[in-house]
Amino acid sequence: ALPILRIMRRTYTVFISHASGDVWAARLISGQIQRIGLDYFLDDEHLGPGDRFKHVITRTIPLCQEMLVVLSPAAYEP
Repeated sequence: ALPILRIMRRTYTVFISHASGDVWAARLISGQIQRIGLDYFLDDEHLGPGDRFKHVITRTIPLCQEMLVVLSPAAYEP
């Protein structure tokens, strides 16, 4: 298992879903989540080179206690 997945099993974690154009907002939100003492999963911080995106995401979501979706016009752009 990926190291982040082992850590997430022991903590309260919020999965942050966002479009590429909203990464700035997702990062701001992740900082606030961390400030109140929770953990978060944010793909651009927790996925590394060579990680299989779909595989990691599908294994990570069930380990999170909440999901936060950043939805803006950027989510609808092709």
